[in-house]
Amino acid sequence: MSHRPERKEKDCLNCGSIVSGKYCQHCGQENTEPGMTVWGLIQHFFYDISHFDGKYFTTLGSLFKKPGYLSKAFMEGKRASFVDPVKMYIFTSAFFFLLFYSFFLKVDEKDMESGIMNVNDLSERLKLLDSTNNRYDFRNNYLILNNKDTILDLKDEKNVAKFRDSVNQLLRLKKGTDTLKQDNLHISFTDLPNYTSRKVYDSMQQLLPSDKRDNSLQRLMMYRQISINEKYNGNTGKFLASLVDKFLHSFPTLLFISLPLLALLLKLLYFRKKEYLYVFHGIFLIHLYIFTFLLLIPFFFTYNAAEFLHWKIWSYVRLGLVIWFMVYLYKSVRLFYGQSRAKTFFKIWLFMIISLLIMLIVFILYFAFIALKG
Repeated sequence: MSHRPERKEKDCLNCGSIVSGKYCQHCGQENTEPGMTVWGLIQHFFYDISHFDGKYFTTLGSLFKKPGYLSKAFMEGKRASFVDPVKMYIFTSAFFFLLFYSFFLKVDEKDMESGIMNVNDLSERLKLLDSTNNRYDFRNNYLILNNKDTILDLKDEKNVAKFRDSVNQLLRLKKGTDTLKQDNLHISFTDLPNYTSRKVYDSMQQLLPSDKRDNSLQRLMMYRQISINEKYNGNTGKFLASLVDKFLHSFPTLLFISLPLLALLLKLLYFRKKEYLYVFHGIFLIHLYIFTFLLLIPFFFTYNAAEFLHWKIWSYVRLGLVIWFMVYLYKSVRLFYGQSRAKTFFKIWLFMIISLLIMLIVFILYFAFIALKG
């Protein structure tokens, strides 16, 4: 809805029809003056994107104050008073992930690659120093001794260099060497052999009897391995850093993929409720996702705030948000599906367990897909 003044003329500027009211009954365009200020343009853009004509905040108010009400109202046909759930999901998720990747999850691919390379490099040197030594372990960017003592922060480049020099000196004394061969860099999937190019691989396959050659799947895997090695020059650290970065930035896609799967799960859990169409379960999940996105903003904010204000209260705030989510989930399921407390409680926990398993499978399959894609 625009705040521009209405035109005195009654001919529609869009289709030319005679307008009997504020809106053209033929094409629906508002009969207002065509002139527009910069602020008016910004308002018009914001209204079009989010339907921010009063409905958005009204819908949010209902979403937070009345768990499950919006989904129930949609199912009953009460839709004109609220923002369309799909459009609301698109706008809210875009806003959330903009904040998430800008402030809450800052991934530096070069730092990640450096950390991976440091772990691989130090791990190999420690193995050379003592092949039977199992005292060292790498956890959360730290080198741990005897499963309890932190001896090195892998983010501290100066101390990492000093530690590497110390290990090198011990290697000189014990092995007569302080360097690792880097000329055989190779990214490998499981136990697949190393081929420098498709041409070399194909020629080697031609030399084998037909019954000894790789099958279609093995050949495809080998082609992908060769392609990835060519792309990353056999640098495992660079490949893994790129892989993790792509995976972390795929969360919006993964959540979108999970929606129809979890809606199917709800359909199965409530299969006796024939009036609940598959799409209604999806709408319920969309509203739940929107609420979760908005609740996660203050949840992640507490971690950022804790970096500047070292207060214990942030842990209690996070705990409170988790409790709020659980209570909200229970109330929304109870209102929307209208079952007893015991059935609602049981099905919530069953839904959460199975949905976590589904999400885990989706994440693993997607991770494998982007790994093979390179």
